[in-house]
Formats: sequence, structure tokens, C-alpha cells
Amino acid sequence: MSKMKSFRTLAILYMLLVAVTACDPNENETPTLEADLISTAEIQGYTVELLADAALSTGYNQLYWRISKDNTPIEVQNFTATPIMHMTMMSHSCPYTQPESMIDIDQVHQSTAHFIMASGEMGYWEYQISFRTQHDQVVEGKLDIEVASSWRLNSTQGKDGARYYFSWVSPETPKTGNQEWSIAVHKRESMMSFPAITDAELTVYPYMDMGGGQGHSTSFESPTHTQKGHYTG
Repeated sequence: MSKMKSFRTLAILYMLLVAVTACDPNENETPTLEADLISTAEIQGYTVELLADAALSTGYNQLYWRISKDNTPIEVQNFTATPIMHMTMMSHSCPYTQPESMIDIDQVHQSTAHFIMASGEMGYWEYQISFRTQHDQVVEGKLDIEVASSWRLNSTQGKDGARYYFSWVSPETPKTGNQEWSIAVHKRESMMSFPAITDAELTVYPYMDMGGGQGHSTSFESPTHTQKGHYTG
């Protein structure tokens, strides 16, 4: 093959590669939120939507928020969403984070909540909502939610007399085989304050209970703190 023919072949291959790359349908694709609508409320003419990857339950929950006016999503400022459990004689909150704007999806905020008890006869959960619009209007209201019981939360009383909460974070569904897992640790300082514990030394021992006093463990790594009270092992 002559040098000229070889050059033409390379040039054609290069142009084909550029054409394929330029026609990639995913290159400029706008990220979309894939989550289920959990609850919605009309507050002072604005629609507040709470979405999540699954139905809310005790333990860790990843949440998404969307606010709209006349069916059009809008940007808001100073957005706060505080979970409150109302009981007969008292009210309390749980470990949670306030909504923050998502980097890759416009007009959507994300937050987390580690609900410490389920909805039911003992009480009911709601979110107290507040935000400021671009027209400097302060909007305040409430959004009701339902929280189911799950295995993903446990708690114990420490030697200091405080209550500590352990939330399973990931994977959502444990399976056989090697995998990374994460839990979160929080402390109850008051009925409204549950700070994350970032300096704990955790001893974790996985155990398969096979009944009749029989069982076994498996190979594992001790968890270390990563961020905001989350420990990974």
C-alpha cells in the first residue's frame, strides 16, 4: 500500500470517528430525576413536592424536593425542610440535613433524613417548610408524610446516658459476595438535636445465625469515617 493510500485510509477512519462521536445521543443529554413522588402540598399558591427512591421508612432516606408555580419549577432561596414527629404529649425531630441545590439537575434540591420511629398510633410525621422566592416572598407551610418501620435502624444507650442511633445506609439490599457497606451514627442531644458522630471507633462483627446455637462470621474490614457521620467498611 502506498503512503498516499494509507494516508487516505487513516483520514477516512478519523472522519468516521468524529462523525460517530458528534452523533452520540448521550453527549448533551440533560440529567433527569428518577424518583417516586412521596407527598405534595399546596402552600400559598406554590406546589411543594417530596420525592424519594423508595417509600419512606425508619433509618436513612435520600430525599429530593421540587417547588413549582403554575406547573413550572422555580428556583428558591433559604429553603428549609424540618421533619417533626408529633406525639400526644411531646414532639421530636430526627437526624436530617437541610435541602441543597443539586449541581446537575436544575430546580431540584436534595436532603437526607434518618427517621427514628414509624408513623402510627404513637404519632405522625410532617415536614415544616419555609423558603423565599425570587420576588422576596416568604412562603411557609407543612407537608404530611408517612414513615414505615424497617430493619435499617437500631439504637442503644451509651455509658454517658445519651441515646445513639445507627442507620444502615448502603447497599440498599445486601447480597452475598464482596461489597462495600456504609452506616451512619448520630447522637440525641435533645428532642430536636441529633448531631452526627464523626470520631467513633466502631467494632462491627457480621454474623450469620443459623439457629440452634449454630452460626458463622465472614471476612470483613472495620469501618472508618468518611463524611457527616457515615462510616464505610
